[in-house]
Amino acid sequence: MEIKIEDKYKKWLPQFDRELFRCAIEKVVSSDKQGIKDTLISESKNVTPTDLRHAAEHLVAPNELDSWAVDVRQEIDLRIGSAFTRLQTRYCQNSFDIYAYKEENRNEKNLISYGPCQFPTLGFVVDRYWRNKQFIPEEFYSIHVEVRTSEGNAQFSWERIRLFDRLTCIVLYEICLEAEQILIKKVIQKEKKKLKPLPLTTVTLQKQTSRLYRMSAKQTVDVAEKLYQQGYISYPRTETDRFGDEQEIKRIVEILTHHSNYGQYAQRLLSNGEYASPRGGQHDDHSHPPIHPCKCNNGSQLQGADNMSVDEKRVYEYICRHFLACCSKDALGAETTVIGQMGTETFICRGLMVLERNYLEIFTDEKWKSSRSNYGSHFLYLSSILISIRWPATDVTIIFPVSPRAPHQISCTAHPPPRRLVLILASEESACAIAVATEGFSATLKNGAILS
Repeated sequence: MEIKIEDKYKKWLPQFDRELFRCAIEKVVSSDKQGIKDTLISESKNVTPTDLRHAAEHLVAPNELDSWAVDVRQEIDLRIGSAFTRLQTRYCQNSFDIYAYKEENRNEKNLISYGPCQFPTLGFVVDRYWRNKQFIPEEFYSIHVEVRTSEGNAQFSWERIRLFDRLTCIVLYEICLEAEQILIKKVIQKEKKKLKPLPLTTVTLQKQTSRLYRMSAKQTVDVAEKLYQQGYISYPRTETDRFGDEQEIKRIVEILTHHSNYGQYAQRLLSNGEYASPRGGQHDDHSHPPIHPCKCNNGSQLQGADNMSVDEKRVYEYICRHFLACCSKDALGAETTVIGQMGTETFICRGLMVLERNYLEIFTDEKWKSSRSNYGSHFLYLSSILISIRWPATDVTIIFPVSPRAPHQISCTAHPPPRRLVLILASEESACAIAVATEGFSATLKNGAILS
């Protein structure tokens, strides 16, 4: 179905700007699509043989509520996009030299299009830029204590962490020198647990492939969609971080027992009692399950019709490792915390002994190493003052724009929107009220560089 605004409102006249939020919307269904309303559909979320067979045997009528939700999302995107595209283009064309890149339109000003996902993300980038520009570097001082014994060295951190006053830090440092020894006041021992990862979402996949393989967010999604079309993984655009059917999870683990690299570990999960139900997150888009493998590629098909590129193999194997880690037990360790005192100052040293690696055996991307804390009743020490400068955060990287979008629920996933968008559209006619539908856009209007 195609939706469009009445022809008279397509003219860029100022008196039509506010009317874009209340004018009639024309919805057109092409003649070749008219018969769809009488067609039954399947509700398969995956492309595995079992899911496809079940979907084909249980056809249902289209959900009218889902259809309304999609209509609302399309209408909101059209109204907001039309209004703010005009606003941005008018404002920025007179302030910046923005031209079309096409050779035939060399001297023609280009449109600055608004997108409900892209534009708020641009606001995060601009916000980070201005924070860096306005940051004033400042020196800070801290006291460093290192205990050296025949069994090894122990690093103690200062309870105050840092001070920005040099004279005060020097006075406290001299008090520590007068003490000559660090007195152990308390030793705390407790069990430490490193939780396995939550089921994989699109945002997590983009962040991890960027960190591990330097792949852009778009490149990751493109590769994942290709793997999905080949049937290797589930639908890659999802915000759900909890699994449903326990039997289906074990069936996927059984599929991975044939993998040349991870098959032995998958077999251990099923036969040695090392399997543990995946953790459940707090997000469920009620449309697609978390990203997981659907069939096994053990490397023997790399020269065949299912030939994988380097990036495809990296993404596929990461998804396999992540899924198996979700089905494993948490890593266990024993943590020792030593609290010592020198004069009036308190210092803390922590040591860790990893007892059971569990999911870390397959999920090698996370590091958790043992470290020792040597302690007695008194210690001789080596002490020094560290002088550092606090610098602003680095410029925006590939990973950064993905993270801030999650708290604001900014997403490009292809599923029906939450019903709150219907209420927002029906509550107010003003542009500001409808702009809240993109959550984060209002802040961009106030803090961004373009509209400040």
